[in-house]
Amino acid sequence: MNAEEIAEARRQLAEAMKLLYNRGLINIRGGNASIKISETSFLITPSGLPKHDLKPDDMVVVYFDGKWTGKHRPSIEYRMHAEIYKNNPEVKAVVHAHSPLTLIVGEQGFDIEPYEYVEAYYAIGDCVGRIERLPPGSVELAKRVGEEAKKCRVLILLGHGVIAVAKNIYEAIDALEALEDLAKIVLYRKIYSVSK
Repeated sequence: MNAEEIAEARRQLAEAMKLLYNRGLINIRGGNASIKISETSFLITPSGLPKHDLKPDDMVVVYFDGKWTGKHRPSIEYRMHAEIYKNNPEVKAVVHAHSPLTLIVGEQGFDIEPYEYVEAYYAIGDCVGRIERLPPGSVELAKRVGEEAKKCRVLILLGHGVIAVAKNIYEAIDALEALEDLAKIVLYRKIYSVSK
């Protein structure tokens, strides 16, 4: 990416976090997102700052060797983003949210079938992966997510959150929104069948 494209990627990340916060998919300090900017680096949201109020220059450049530059520390999940990019060259954006309804559905072991609804299928793809509980920010979690993201574009991290990978940040957000809407449908269906 050239300087102008990197500036646009910074702007998109700030906007993405506002969208996720306003949709109720992250809390004020939770979640993270990144955009790949070269074969050796990506931009990622910073750690600990209020996500609804991020500015483009708050974003941090992280290199695949673990080094980073910026005025803030990168999200603790930077390793997970790095593993996804290293394992999936076609992925250009990653979003990690804490989608509440999706987490409930995942924890309960309910099936989420993207192909049941046309819009969900186009946004999510063929599958929804599930990853066991692993410590946030850990190398173990990063490796598991990097491998599983080869199979499914969206992953539920049990007891933690949701990951979406895509060719751009808006496709990743679309996948998370579609997944949360699908989870809502699954839960309503379960409630309705119990109340009959």
